[in-house]
Amino acid sequence: MPRAVVVRPARTTVVVGTSLAYLSPVVFAAAVVARPARDRLVWEDSEVIFRNQDWVECNFGVDNRGEALLLEIQGRVQINFAEVTFGNNQVQVVDFQDRPHHNGIYTLLDFADGRQVKTVRVLARSRSPETRLTVLMRK
Repeated sequence: MPRAVVVRPARTTVVVGTSLAYLSPVVFAAAVVARPARDRLVWEDSEVIFRNQDWVECNFGVDNRGEALLLEIQGRVQINFAEVTFGNNQVQVVDFQDRPHHNGIYTLLDFADGRQVKTVRVLARSRSPETRLTVLMRK
C-alpha cells in the first residue's frame, strides 16, 4: 500500500554517481551498543521527527570514511528501512521490517574494512510526540 511521506532534504549536499548497484538487503539486528568515545566518532547528524508528520524520509549527507554506522534513537519510532550509499556507488538497504524501536544506540551497519559513506536515508515515523534520530559514524 502506498504511503504518504514527508521528504526532508539533506542539509549537506553530497554528489552520488548515477549508476548505483544495490546489494542484497540485510535485516536490522537491533543490537544495542555503548556510545563510542568522542575521539572514535568521525561524523554525526540528527533529525527530529514528530508523530503528526506520519512517515518522514530523513537524508543524512555523511560523505566520510569509517568502520561502522550507528543509529541513536531518543523516543519511540517505527522504521521501515535505512539506505546507505557508499563511495563506490554500492547501496546497502537495512530492512527494519516496520518494527518499533525505542531509546538506545544501535549498530546500523558494520563494515570493519573501512568504507566511504556518501549518504544515509531513513524512512521512519515517530510513535512518541517527537523522536530524535542520530546517525553516527565510528572509526
